[in-house]
Amino acid sequence: MQSKNQPESEEKMLNAVQKNKIIDLKRQGKSNRCIAKLLGIDRTTVSKYWNETQRKLNELSQKNADSRTVNEEIYGQPTYKNRNVKKRKVTDELISRLKEILDADERKNRILDWEKRDKQRLTNIQIYEQIREEGYEISLSTINIELAEIRGERRQKNVYIRQKYEYGQRLEFDYGEVKLDLGEGIKAHSLAVFCAPASNFRWAFLYENGKQDGFFDAHVKFFELIGGVWNEVFYDNMRNVVSEFGKKEKKLNDELLKLASYYGFEVRTTNAYSGNEKGSVERSVEVLRNRIFAANMRFDSIGNCRKYMDAQLRKMSAGSDIEIEKSVYAR
Repeated sequence: MQSKNQPESEEKMLNAVQKNKIIDLKRQGKSNRCIAKLLGIDRTTVSKYWNETQRKLNELSQKNADSRTVNEEIYGQPTYKNRNVKKRKVTDELISRLKEILDADERKNRILDWEKRDKQRLTNIQIYEQIREEGYEISLSTINIELAEIRGERRQKNVYIRQKYEYGQRLEFDYGEVKLDLGEGIKAHSLAVFCAPASNFRWAFLYENGKQDGFFDAHVKFFELIGGVWNEVFYDNMRNVVSEFGKKEKKLNDELLKLASYYGFEVRTTNAYSGNEKGSVERSVEVLRNRIFAANMRFDSIGNCRKYMDAQLRKMSAGSDIEIEKSVYAR
C-alpha cells in the first residue's frame, strides 16, 4: 500500500525530461492516468505538477512575462557547459534518416500548399515513433534536440491551459479542413470535430465539404456513438450556426435550434473577436489533422479513409475519461 507521502517525494524527484514530457503529453490532450502509466510515475504526481505549472503560467501571464522567461520558469531550459560532448547513439546514419523524413514532409506540405505550412506536418513524436519502428534505439529528448538542430531553429513551446469543466457539462464543435488524395488528386475535405474537454475525448467525421448536411449528420452520428448528450454545445460563429448578425445579438440557425430542442442541449457561441473563448476545439482540429493525416494522406476511397481515421481515433481515445463521463449523463 502506498503511503500518503510517496507522491510528494516522487514529485520532488521528477527530472527535467519527465517534467517536459508531462507538459508535452498534456498539450496532446492525454489524461493524468495515461501520462502516469507512460512515465511510470504516480498519477497524483502528474496532477500536482500540472496544477503547479498552471499556477505559474497564470502568475507569469499577469506579469506579462516574455516567452523566454516563460520557458525558463516552466520548462527549466538547461544550460549546456559543453555542447561538444559526444552524444550516445546519434550516428551519421540517423541524422541522414531524419533529414530524409523532414525533406519528404516538406515536399508533401508544398504539394498540399497550406497557407500555414505546419497544418499537416509530422510532429516530433510521430517522427520518433517512425524512427523507433525502423530499429533505431534513441530517446525522444535526443530526437527533439537533433530535429531542432537540423531545422536550424529552437522550437517555441506554446502551452495551452485546459479549462476545467464538469462531466457532461460542455461539448465543443468545429469544422476543420484537411487535404487528401482519395484517388482523384489532392482536394480539401472537411473534418467535423467534437471535443469533450472534461474527459479529454476527441472524435471527428470526414466529409467532402463543410455544408449543412454534413454539419447535422455529424451531430446525429456523434450522439449515437456516445449514447448521450451534453448540457451545452459550444460553437464558433460559423455559417451553419449563426444565420444573421444583429447590432446587439446573433440570430441562430433555425435548423440548429430544432436539433438542440430535439436532443435537449443549449447552444453556446463565442463572442466576436474573442479567440480565448474557443476552448479546446480549435486545438483539437490541429491535433487530429496532424496525428491522423500527417503521415498518411492517400487512400483509394473516402470509405477506406474513414475506416483508417476511425481506427486512429479509437487509439487516441484510449487514454481519455470518456467512459467516466458517459456514466454521469443525466439523460
